[in-house]
Amino acid sequence: LFANDRANDLSAAHAGDLLDAAAKMAMPVSVLAEPAHLASVGPVARAHPATTIIIDHLGLCTPKTARAQVDDLLALGALANVCVRVSAFTALSAAGYPFDDLVPLIRAVHAAFGASRLLWGTDYPYVLEAGPYRQSLDAVEAMTFLSAGDRDALLGGTAARLY
Repeated sequence: LFANDRANDLSAAHAGDLLDAAAKMAMPVSVLAEPAHLASVGPVARAHPATTIIIDHLGLCTPKTARAQVDDLLALGALANVCVRVSAFTALSAAGYPFDDLVPLIRAVHAAFGASRLLWGTDYPYVLEAGPYRQSLDAVEAMTFLSAGDRDALLGGTAARLY
């Protein structure tokens, strides 16, 4: 689903039916929400607590995203059915590899959601436009605030549980 200035599928008439059907099939629903629309996810997640909602690409937050919008993302951590895909480093980072400018955001998302609700994503094929695929994985492996168990959850455990 999309939540942006062009279309907010979360407010569409069919969204409730889609989210309910996904819950019945135990299928997570990914939401590509721009930062200005992250606040619209909370009411939908509360209305459909049996549906797992995955916010893609850190909610498209960057180091320059307004603090209030980052707070909207972090507030979703209070909802047990919302997860975050930690991905698109090459698109979101202003600094590039090793993406150190994203670490404070990822640390905050980790604190708000816990590793069991975070999924790493490659952002394939776009990741290849900025460099080797391995750089994104190396960046996660270098995050010292993640325990070994956190890293295992982020790099596959959460995805295995949800999918």
